[in-house]
Amino acid sequence: MFTPLSRLGTAFHHLVLHADPGPLTARINTSLEYPGDGPRSEAARSHRRRRTPDYEHAATA
Repeated sequence: MFTPLSRLGTAFHHLVLHADPGPLTARINTSLEYPGDGPRSEAARSHRRRRTPDYEHAATA
């Protein structure tokens, strides 16, 4: 995503907002990405929960 923007001469800043693990997990567990489609929403939440350790590692690196 960043390479095409750079090639166009578009100025951008990459920002990451930090969230503590507890509130992040609570937010993931209550999110509803696909209203009316419980299994699909749970699949998205499950993916986000699996990626939480990657985020925590990157935040401390």
